[in-house]
Amino acid sequence: MSQASPPPRSVHLRWILQQLQAEAFGIREARMEHAFWMIDQTGCRTVSRIRSGFLMSRLPIAVLAAFVLPDLAAAQLPPPTWRDEQASMQVWSTTAYSARRDRAVISCINRADYDAEIMIEVAVSNASPLSSAREAQATPRGAQPSIALVSIASSEQTGNILRWSGFRRVGFETAYRLAEGLDSSGVLHVVSPSGASDTFGGESVMAKPSDTVLRCAPSVVSLRARLVRMRDPSSLITLYSDANSRCRGGSGDGQDTWVSCAERTEIEERLGRVGQCYGREGQIGADMRWHRCGQGSLRP
Repeated sequence: MSQASPPPRSVHLRWILQQLQAEAFGIREARMEHAFWMIDQTGCRTVSRIRSGFLMSRLPIAVLAAFVLPDLAAAQLPPPTWRDEQASMQVWSTTAYSARRDRAVISCINRADYDAEIMIEVAVSNASPLSSAREAQATPRGAQPSIALVSIASSEQTGNILRWSGFRRVGFETAYRLAEGLDSSGVLHVVSPSGASDTFGGESVMAKPSDTVLRCAPSVVSLRARLVRMRDPSSLITLYSDANSRCRGGSGDGQDTWVSCAERTEIEERLGRVGQCYGREGQIGADMRWHRCGQGSLRP
């Protein structure tokens, strides 16, 4: 049986160029979807494997293609298809400091392949009264509940790190009650069984604790996984209108209301990443609508 002849060498190199273009386009889309501002009022950070290694792994191929076949580099290639990319991990956090600049951090960690985790971590230096504590209770000033912290690392170089982690509905409920207490008091007391203590917060709190914890509400995590595959503005606007009605129409003291507001924030951010803006410069609130972003548009 005769074998088919291999494709011409130029076909292989054209395919390489197409893959490079598609990879770059996919990475750019993934960045648009997941690269939040490193520092903002929500304390959002993003860690993603899709950003690392791209240039180093493809650079030799890109150089080869550019120098070996300059005519193909300028050829008209078909546009790459859209691909769904998901960040390997997203982190939202808020930090409070003590008088000696030790820190207490509340984080929502959303991994693509793992349950969302809420973490409360107190990291102190060897000069802190808590430097030798093996466990401690963290409580907002004048509020309940308290959360039990356990030391996970202690050394002369790193000091002492005490941590609590929560998952799913039970973890969210516990962390949210603590965050509400911090919202009102702004101060977190950490006390060991021996009576050693330290205080974090006051004016050093960098973001609203409950906003950080709400990013890990089960319904918000589920919604976020759905949104990453949605690009149709009309469908997103429908979801936004529903979440906005529940957010604006609910009780200000109800947890469900704030969860709805967090869902609205997720949808609003997604709309911004697919090029939608809400209102234009000079418009009053009643006239603002979602539309394709352009000159004078107000970006989410």
